Order: sequence, then C-alpha cells, then structure tokens
Amino acid sequence: HGERRPDAGGPGATLFTMLANENDVARTLYTQEIVGPGKARGLEFREDWAQESVTAGPLPALFLRGCAEQLRRSPYPLELRLGSDFPIEASNRFRGEELSLFGEVRSERAPRFFDQAATGRRVAMFPDVASAAACVTGHNEHEKTTKRDWVKGDVMGATTWSWPGTVVSHQEACDVVKRYREAVRQT
Repeated sequence: HGERRPDAGGPGATLFTMLANENDVARTLYTQEIVGPGKARGLEFREDWAQESVTAGPLPALFLRGCAEQLRRSPYPLELRLGSDFPIEASNRFRGEELSLFGEVRSERAPRFFDQAATGRRVAMFPDVASAAACVTGHNEHEKTTKRDWVKGDVMGATTWSWPGTVVSHQEACDVVKRYREAVRQT
C-alpha cells in the first residue's frame, strides 16, 4: 500500500503511520483469511451485512467502515474513512483540497500529511491499492460503480485518518492503537 515515511509528515505522522500499517494488516488478513475462505465455504459477504435480518459479513471496504464507526464511538478524537475519486458510495467521494491531495497520493503512491484549516485537524492520506482480484472485480461489476476498468495494482482510493491538532502524547498513541485493534475485533 505504498511506502510509509513516518518522519515525513510532521507531528502526528508517526501515529498515522502506525495506524495505517495496522489497518493494512487487518484488512489483508480479513480479505485473505476470512472473506476468501468464507466464500469458498458458502458464506456471504454483502453491503447490507449489518441488518438484523441478514446473515452475512461485511465486504472488505465495509469492514473498514465498520472499524471507523467503532472508532467514532470511542473517547478518542480519531477519525478514519476510505475515500476515492471514483467511489461506489457518493459520500466517499473526495472533493476540494482532499481531491487535489489524493491526486498526489495516486501519482506518487505515497502518503500525504496535511493540516485541514476548515476543521483544525491533522490529516493523513495513505494509498489504497487494489491488491486482490476480488477487489477489482467487485468494483468493476458493482451496479453503482462509476468506473469499470480497475486493474490489480491500481490506487483505487485513500485511507484517510484525522486527529485534532498536531500533538499526540505517547499515552494517547498507545491507547488509540489499542482502540483500533478493538474496533477490528468488534467489526
């Protein structure tokens, strides 16, 4: 998912880089160890997985969204989202400054760290690469897709993290990583 440069983003970059690495591992394991074998055994993974009447697991992108929802409920002001210039869900579309920065993430295949003046938050965008054929097929064939020619290895979007201000204490960083791991387990 692109080269990580922990010292390249000023204050907060180390926390974002740690979380991005945790997220990459969690999503890869989820996709390779749960979704793939689960589908082979007849389990379903669907967009409506969270509805009580549905017996299914979340698709990998919705797994990330589930983790983000869990983080939102925590006492820590960390935010996570997956965005793109060609999202399936319109609410995930990058606009304005984020769209411009995502263009750099895509072309350089490297993270970007910036301060978002409108929100007062430190933001990090990490490339989200189509690393599995199922990601490409799922997006290309989805009824809501706005792009049908994704190929394995494409930067399809960016995992975007944000934190208020630029200072993160050692204890906050440890607590936030622990909370992210709990969000993965709960999702």
